[in-house]
Amino acid sequence: YHGLAADWLMEQRGDRAVEVSGLIAEHLEMAGRNREAARYMGQAAQLAGASYANHQALDYYRRAIALYEALPEGANRNQAIAQHYERLGDIHGLLQQKAEARAAYQLARPHLEASEHIRQAGLRRKIGDYFDQYSDRRQAYDQAETALGDEPLEPVYEWWREWLEIQISRMMMFYLYDKTNHIGTMPDRVKPLLEEYGTPLQQAKFLGFWARGTTAALVMWYLRRRSVITVRRSA
Repeated sequence: YHGLAADWLMEQRGDRAVEVSGLIAEHLEMAGRNREAARYMGQAAQLAGASYANHQALDYYRRAIALYEALPEGANRNQAIAQHYERLGDIHGLLQQKAEARAAYQLARPHLEASEHIRQAGLRRKIGDYFDQYSDRRQAYDQAETALGDEPLEPVYEWWREWLEIQISRMMMFYLYDKTNHIGTMPDRVKPLLEEYGTPLQQAKFLGFWARGTTAALVMWYLRRRSVITVRRSA
């Protein structure tokens, strides 16, 4: 019955089957068609996340992961599990559930090949984003850079974009923890590479950081100037 119901929904909806992917996934799961169920459960999770139904998305991602883990070993299975754990971490991060986000990213890592340097680096960077302690965050970003390597790898654009993400995260860390003296010439190194390889979102992040840093510098200049004027008037 459940298999027939799933097939009917897929046939009736056609290209719009994704709109009822959660219902299709549940019927497929109850019919024992786990491979198909896992795929539709993942689609349901993405749809819920895009609709800001974050708690529902978490539930669908967990169920999709459980279905994929029940399948035989294989590259496609492992890639899907890693991808779903990463997205699970992203949703936890949106909800400011930092420990859960870090745990999900850690669980994604063993399902990737060690040679997948860009994705491994991205997961380590995201782990760092959700640490509260400066030392933990800095160590995670160091590990991300080590995982990425010193020389650009194919696909080159993706390698440079991950490198940019790490550098922007580092600059934000120095700014947030009042260690702006560590920033040094980082913006000068980042800017030309950002113009060549960066995404619009990365460029917006950098400009936002730059604006905050410039504003802070202007405030400090103003306060110092006011102090000098006050001292002179007192004299």
